[in-house]
Amino acid sequence: MQDLFSMAGKVVIITGGSGYLGSAITEGFLAQGAQVIVADLAHTAERLSAGIEQSGDRLRFVACDLAKTDSIRAMLQESAAIWGRIDVLVNCATYGALNPIEKMTDEEWNRGLDGAVG
Repeated sequence: MQDLFSMAGKVVIITGGSGYLGSAITEGFLAQGAQVIVADLAHTAERLSAGIEQSGDRLRFVACDLAKTDSIRAMLQESAAIWGRIDVLVNCATYGALNPIEKMTDEEWNRGLDGAVG
């Protein structure tokens, strides 16, 4: 069964990969053997946990602001250059506060939705 979910040798980009949900998705793909590129705002790089940092050469961080088309293009080019291809893209980025959902205001919630699906 483990081979069924193996991501060994696959290259995965996770937008928002250093956020609450994104970091868990990042850890999951790393645990399944993927090579992971976390594409997130530059100031979020330090959020990656020590457990993720132990993944060594299978984890890379590429700064990207998804609100800017040029930043997206640059991230995709840089990501493809790292391991030569992109197999999976997980869109997990959102715009909002750094609060758990139960502490979000209506304004934060709506801003997050606008950024994720707008």
